[in-house]
Amino acid sequence: MCKKTTRLFLPIVIVLSISQAAQAQNYVNNPFDPSMVMPANYYGYDPEVFVRQLQVELSKKPSTQKDEFETTEQFKKRLQTLQINPPILESAYAFSTLPTETKYDADAGTYTFNFQPQLESEGGQFLTIALKDGARDMGDYEAENGFGATFKVTRTLFYSYFLEIPKTSDLYQCSKSVKLAPEDARALKPRITVLLVVRVTSPSLAETRDFTNPTFSEPHENTKVQTKIPAAPSKILFYDRSNGNVLAACP
Repeated sequence: MCKKTTRLFLPIVIVLSISQAAQAQNYVNNPFDPSMVMPANYYGYDPEVFVRQLQVELSKKPSTQKDEFETTEQFKKRLQTLQINPPILESAYAFSTLPTETKYDADAGTYTFNFQPQLESEGGQFLTIALKDGARDMGDYEAENGFGATFKVTRTLFYSYFLEIPKTSDLYQCSKSVKLAPEDARALKPRITVLLVVRVTSPSLAETRDFTNPTFSEPHENTKVQTKIPAAPSKILFYDRSNGNVLAACP
C-alpha cells in the first residue's frame, strides 16, 4: 500500500509515434474540403482535438427528458426542434495513417500501395486504424510503503486514438498502382501516407483505461487511455506528405 503525500501536474508531451514524430505535423482542424490543396506535411484533423471538441459538444446537448415544469405540448414542440446529434457529426473529416504495405516492381516500373486494415479480433465486426499515440509526463509525488520507506513515483499518461470501422462498410480497404521511375519510387517510399475521409457514425466514443499501481521496486504510476472513433470512410487517398500531392485514391 502506497501513501501519496504530494502531487505535481506537469503536462508535457514527450513522444509521438506511428513514425510521425520526425516530421512537423500540419494538422488542419476543419471539416474536409475536397477542393483544398493539401499543404506539406498535412495530417488532416488532429484526432485528439476532434475527440475533445466532440466531448464539449456532447456536454452541451439539451435534455430529451420532459421537465417537471414543462407541459406535454411544450415538450413535444421542443423535441421537434431538438438537434439530437452534435453539429460536428454533420460534416466529413480527414484523418491520416500509414499504408499497410507498399511494394515497388522495378521490372514493371510500378509502385503498389495497399491499405488493408485487420479486424481487431478474430471473428470481430470492426477494424481499428491507428491514428495517433504518445505519452505525457504528469509529474511525480512522494509515496510511502507499508514499511515506512519513502520513494518518488513518476506519473505518465499513455494515450492512443483509433478509427473504428465496421467490416460491413462499403469502403475500408484500397489498393492502387502507379507508374514511377526507380529513383522517384525510392525517394517517395518513406513519405507515402494514407488519408481517410470519413463521417463519424455515432457520438458514442469507445474508451478503455488501464492503470498500473506503483511499487517500491517499480515506482511508476502509468495510465493508458485508448479512444476509438466510430466512422465510415467515403474516400481513401494515398499521398506524398512532403508536398501534399495525391498519388492515387479509392473510389
